[in-house]
Amino acid sequence: MFEQTGNYLRHVNAVMFAVYLSLLLIMANAVRSILHSGGDYWIYRLCLVMTGVRRPASYEDPGLRFAFFFLWMASAAVVFLIVWLLSRFSFVRIFLRVFAGIVAVVGFPIANGYASFRAYLDTLGSLPQAFLYAYAPHRWLGVEVLASLVGIFLYVFVKWPKKAMWGLLLLFLHFALWSWLVLLGAGSGNILLWPGYSWTRLTRENPSLIYPLLGVLTSLVWGLYLRKSVERPESPK
Repeated sequence: MFEQTGNYLRHVNAVMFAVYLSLLLIMANAVRSILHSGGDYWIYRLCLVMTGVRRPASYEDPGLRFAFFFLWMASAAVVFLIVWLLSRFSFVRIFLRVFAGIVAVVGFPIANGYASFRAYLDTLGSLPQAFLYAYAPHRWLGVEVLASLVGIFLYVFVKWPKKAMWGLLLLFLHFALWSWLVLLGAGSGNILLWPGYSWTRLTRENPSLIYPLLGVLTSLVWGLYLRKSVERPESPK
């Protein structure tokens, strides 16, 4: 029974990781392309391939929204397949546990600051400075992201915090902060075309809330999977 639960959590964790990572990559590519003239972003190019030479009339264009959904689901399927194949090797599983936690917990903050980070890295030439400046004028957000990264490594390798209650508290505080920033206007809602964003007034006015929402769900699945695998290590099969 325990082994069945562990396998179920492993698969759910892999699915959530693939779906969330794919969404973040699409967002980072679009933000970089729009803000820094890096060429047409992936969704736009795919839409042109699907519709011929017709240019989308707006972000509400059905072809553009379908291209987004197709790219999101197709890339998530590819990521899941890669994870499933590589997870057969024990040393890769360790890396994936850490990387999955990074994507789940701080994937959105890192992707959100990606475009600014690239620009400041070219200007300043210093990795730490560029990272902090990426969140200008609120550079303390860079410190918060770094603290979250440290927390991920402590959770994976030191099993801290020991009590799940404290881990959940820190996790919800982290995502409450970034949800609040999204409500203040952070994020990239103008290029977020997921089909359900127009279903409610809240999601239509703040479509980027999908990032912290999916982030917290992915983090909870990742944390539960990691805790169960510690209680009874997975078989090498």
